[in-house]
Amino acid sequence: MTMIIFLVAAGDGAGCTVTGANLVYRQALRGEDACYADFDLGVRGAGEVFGVSSAAHGTTEAGLHSYLQGACRDPHRVDVWQESDRWSPRKRPRRAGQLILVPGDQDGQEPAAIDGHAVQRLLRRWDDEFGLCVVHPGPGLSPSLEALLAAAVPHRILVAHRWTRRDLEATARFVARMDPGVVRFVRCAVFTPESAELTGLTGAQLAWIDERDRELHALAARLGMGQGRVAGVIPVDPVLRWRAQLITDDDVQATKVANEATVEAVEKLLTTALSDDRWNRL
Repeated sequence: MTMIIFLVAAGDGAGCTVTGANLVYRQALRGEDACYADFDLGVRGAGEVFGVSSAAHGTTEAGLHSYLQGACRDPHRVDVWQESDRWSPRKRPRRAGQLILVPGDQDGQEPAAIDGHAVQRLLRRWDDEFGLCVVHPGPGLSPSLEALLAAAVPHRILVAHRWTRRDLEATARFVARMDPGVVRFVRCAVFTPESAELTGLTGAQLAWIDERDRELHALAARLGMGQGRVAGVIPVDPVLRWRAQLITDDDVQATKVANEATVEAVEKLLTTALSDDRWNRL
C-alpha cells in the first residue's frame, strides 16, 4: 500500500521533523521503501535528524529548491543507510527497504510562488515508488503547504502539536480551512504517568499536573481535537529532550538511552496512518 502523508504544524518546535523521520525509518525497517521530503524550505534540519552531516543544513547538490525553480529534473536524494554518520542506521537490516531523504538546497530560500504542476509531478512519482512518503512543509500556511494541498494527489495530513493550551488553540486555528476527513492529530512530547520527569514529585504536585491534564483534554474536545481524532501520542523521551534524532533499536536495547515506549508510540502511529480502517475510525 502506498501512502503520502503531509506532516504539518501551526508553528516551529512541534516535533514534525523528528516524528516524520522516525516514521519513515520504522517503515523501512518493516521492509518497505520509505522517503522523507523536506519541504521546510526555510529551515533545512532533517539531515541532522537522520544523522547525515553532509545534509544537516540542506544539500550542496540540486535539492528541492532547485527542482521547484526548474533547475533540475529530479531533486537530489540521500540514501540514509549509506550516508548516515551514525553506526546504527548504517547497519541496514538485510530485509529493510530503502530509506531516502530528499533535502532542500543548502543556501536555498523558499520561493514566493511554487509551481503547482512541478509539485504534483513529484508527488505522483513518489506515490509510485515508495510505500510511504512523509512530506514536511514549512510551519503554518507556507507557500510549500499551499502548493502541496492544491496538488491533486491522494494524501493524509498529520498535524503535530505539543500538549499545551497555547499549541492546542494555535493548531485549531491552523486546521480550520483543511478538509477534516484527511486530518488527524499527533500529540508530541506528552508526559505519561511513567515519565521519569515526574519521579520525586510530591503528591500535591502530581495532583496539580493531573488537574492541568484534565483541563487540556477538555479543551481539546471543545476544539475538535479530542482523543477520537488523535492518530498518535509521542511521549517525552530523554534522548529527544536533548537531540532530535532517529530512535534506533540499539538506543533502546543496547545503550538503553531511549525508552521503548517511544518506539512503540511511533509504531502505533505508523500503523494507524497506513490503515484505512484505523484512520477512518478516528
